[in-house]
Amino acid sequence: KTTLEENGIKVEGGITTPLPDAEGAPRKQRLFDVVCYNDDIALRLIRTLTQYGKRIPEDIAVASFDNSNFSDISPVTITSMSYDDRNIGSIASSKLIDIINGKKVTSESVPWTLAEKEST
Repeated sequence: KTTLEENGIKVEGGITTPLPDAEGAPRKQRLFDVVCYNDDIALRLIRTLTQYGKRIPEDIAVASFDNSNFSDISPVTITSMSYDDRNIGSIASSKLIDIINGKKVTSESVPWTLAEKEST
C-alpha cells in the first residue's frame, strides 16, 4: 500500500483507485492488471484466466512485450509493446564490432511502440 501511495496511486480500503484513461475519463475498477514478459506468456495467462471465468479486460487487463503473432491469435488480442528488432540487431552488431576493435561503447536505448488491443 505504501509503495502505491508513494507513487501517486490512491488506495481506498485496500483497493487501488483506477487511473484515468488517455482521455482523462475514469477507468472501470478491475481486480488487477498484469504485464507479462512476452506475448507467449500473456496468451497462456489469458487462456488460463478465461478457463476460470475471468473476463479480459473487464476483470483483469493483460499486456505484454514483443507484439508478436501470439498477440493476434489470442482469444482476446493482447496489448503489447513492440520495437524494431532489425534496428536492435544492427545496433548490437555495430557495438560488438567496436568492442572487438577495442573501441569504447556506451548504452543505447531504442524506442518502443504501444500496440493497444483488446486486452486492456
